[in-house]
Amino acid sequence: MMVIATDSGRGLVTGLAALALLTASAIAAGCTSRAGASPAATAGENVQIQVGHTEAVEAEALKIAFEGVSTDSRCPKGEMCVWEGDAVAVIAIEATGRPPARIELHTSAKMPSAAGYEDWSIRLESLEPYPVTGHTTPPTASVATIAITRGADSDVATR
Repeated sequence: MMVIATDSGRGLVTGLAALALLTASAIAAGCTSRAGASPAATAGENVQIQVGHTEAVEAEALKIAFEGVSTDSRCPKGEMCVWEGDAVAVIAIEATGRPPARIELHTSAKMPSAAGYEDWSIRLESLEPYPVTGHTTPPTASVATIAITRGADSDVATR
C-alpha cells in the first residue's frame, strides 16, 4: 500500500484514493479481456441475442444478428384476447463464404418460427420482454432466444 504522509493527513487519503482507482482499473481491464475472449456458441445450444447484437456460432462459421422486432401484437399480460397475437423477430444470418440472408421468425404457433439457411436451422424459442398493458418496451430492450442446429441434427421444418 502506498502512503504519502503529510502533517494534515490529506496525503494518506489521496494515496488511498489513488490505490482504489488503480485497483478498480485493473479489475475492469481483467473483466474486459475475459469478456472479449468468450468462445462462440455451438450448434445445438440456445443463444440469447439482444437487439443490435450479433452472435458467432462454431468459431465464426455462422453469424446471427438480431436486427429488431418488426411487429408485436401479442396479447399483453393480464388482458383477455381473442387471438394470442404474434411478434416478428428480424434476423440476419451469414455463413463464412456464403451470401447473407434476412429471415423473419414468429412467436405465434400459427406462423413460421424456424427457417433454414444453408445446412443450418434457426428457430425462435422466445422473445422477451413480453408485452404488459400500459408499459412501452424500448426497441433496444428486446432479447431473442434462438435455437441453432446444423447438418443431420437440423430441423428446417417450420411450425
